[in-house]
Amino acid sequence: MSEKDKVILIAKEQEGYLEKKSNKDLDDKLKNAGSNNYTKFARDLDNIPNFYNGKKQGYAWCDVFVDWCFVQAFGVDRAKELLCQPDNSCGAGVGYSCDYYKKKGQFYTEPQVADQIFFKNSQGTRTHTGIVYKVDSNYVYTIEGNTSSESGVIANGGCVRCKKYALNYKYIYGYGRPKYKVEETKITSKDFKPKDYTFIKSKYMRRTPVVADNKIKYKDLALATRNKCNKDALGYAKTKINSVFYLSKFQDDYKGNVWGMYKGKYSNVWFCVYDSTGYQVK
Repeated sequence: MSEKDKVILIAKEQEGYLEKKSNKDLDDKLKNAGSNNYTKFARDLDNIPNFYNGKKQGYAWCDVFVDWCFVQAFGVDRAKELLCQPDNSCGAGVGYSCDYYKKKGQFYTEPQVADQIFFKNSQGTRTHTGIVYKVDSNYVYTIEGNTSSESGVIANGGCVRCKKYALNYKYIYGYGRPKYKVEETKITSKDFKPKDYTFIKSKYMRRTPVVADNKIKYKDLALATRNKCNKDALGYAKTKINSVFYLSKFQDDYKGNVWGMYKGKYSNVWFCVYDSTGYQVK
């Protein structure tokens, strides 16, 4: 399981959790529900020496929820690294948490899966946060703590919920992007759908990619990948001819696309981008 999948799984397992009116029944999703901002998330992080700059139980907890999910998934040290937070962090505060990403150059305006999403109010103040678990052409899907089932941003709503927002929703401030480990993925036939593909050696793959369809520019490749290929007169990436046909290893790039290559018997090999459903991006 990738790091992205792990933190999303842990976050979604908490859906339905209600904040408590006191320190009682903190581990139960529904018992002792109230509006006093008592949660197991703050309790657990308060018990970690030097995690925050002070105790957070009884305060608004949307960012505490995000941090808790990362600690559960990766342990304290790796969580701090991914969240860009120092010891004695102010990261329980949405604005501070956002600024930690900015200081590391890891803040973006377009989402990827497993980003930390930040919201603002009508005055531009950063007020709420969550974890992105899915992105499509129209919406960004989130799992959030201290929200509600109502549409739109609900800061201090008291529960953990999955929500969705239009990509151009005016109250989205931006996205912090943890530097997750890049994991090589083995692609099999079940990972691809047959639309516009030829079934070759137990794998679905476009047999003869068209350069104009791929839109893969050499300059957009990661440096390590760029060093392994050439570019044509139009600036598109290609590799050398090889007599053996196979799919290479795939990896996520910093834009959330999946880069890969195949080697063909009779033609040059073109890098192709696939979205999360396995379709070639055009």
